[in-house]
Amino acid sequence: MLELGGFLLAALLAAFFLWDRYRPRPLRVDVDSKNTIVARLGAPGHNIDGRIGIAFYSLKVVNVSRSTTTVCDLQLQYRLGQIKREVESHVLLTGQVYAPLEKKEVDAAIVVVGDARVVLMNWGNLRSRIAEHVVLEPGGVLGGSALFLLDADDFETLKDLRDVRLVVTDSRGRRSTQAVDIDQESIERGADAVIMHRNFESEPDGGIVFV
Repeated sequence: MLELGGFLLAALLAAFFLWDRYRPRPLRVDVDSKNTIVARLGAPGHNIDGRIGIAFYSLKVVNVSRSTTTVCDLQLQYRLGQIKREVESHVLLTGQVYAPLEKKEVDAAIVVVGDARVVLMNWGNLRSRIAEHVVLEPGGVLGGSALFLLDADDFETLKDLRDVRLVVTDSRGRRSTQAVDIDQESIERGADAVIMHRNFESEPDGGIVFV
């Protein structure tokens, strides 16, 4: 009888740990690896020696629970070598450009790659959206973009980058994580890319003027 009781207790404990590990989380982070950019943070007219960051363009936090909730925090976890780190997103300075499809001015960020400028339309700092304490209904989405600065100032160091995860916390303190694949090819491309940390204005002819 005692053996049966011990077996049942062990089974209940195992079931609890499995449930706790795989139970649905209140929030889900959707990220497209094609919209993930590794680049230095820079400013026009200066030597580009800023810190290296990972930018998530068109990031979405989805309420997958059955009740309303609020996003309270979004962090990036990663390991460099044996050291585990956790960092808040950086509010990137942006400008506005005209979006023909939407027929209005939208926030945008600029990535410089060599002599080319890539305009990231509809860049909205997700950290600023989180600060608005938007209440998400079941199935609701909080969208935006996020730049996380890494504790690294050279791309050689990023060869040891691993265990990259986005961690989102809701108003009840519950945390949900999403693993992110940052491959070496993305890191190598990032060596030639700079994401501008500067307000800018767009001119009628499509030119960009930093202010």
